[in-house]
Amino acid sequence: MADRHSPRRWPRSGSGRGPGRGSVRGPRRSGCGLRRRIDVAGSPPEPTRQCIGCRSRAPRSSLVRLVADAGAPGGCRVDSERNQPGRGAHIHPREECVDEATKRRALPRALRALPGSSVDISKVRAEILGTRL
Repeated sequence: MADRHSPRRWPRSGSGRGPGRGSVRGPRRSGCGLRRRIDVAGSPPEPTRQCIGCRSRAPRSSLVRLVADAGAPGGCRVDSERNQPGRGAHIHPREECVDEATKRRALPRALRALPGSSVDISKVRAEILGTRL
């Protein structure tokens, strides 16, 4: 097997990067950019999501998740357990956010609904506003 492969130009010992590269790039950092941020209490931070109404970022626990469902009235439903499959959209349970999302037609875009499909936030408006987190 050794005769079928060309001989190596650089020795295997050392950094393995070839001649002259180690000093130009500096020391190799393992896991750079892959570390999770830890807050002061020692637990990882809560995931954040963007509200489709006011477009501000907020902790996931303060938002209501909507999922596309062809069988539900309005083509979507509230996912109170946050475990339903499929694409979801998040919104604050506030009237201003629901009004803004309705005005901007944000829900069909957020759920990536096909043109002509009947995704309407007004059908689940009462359920969104009645949700207590």
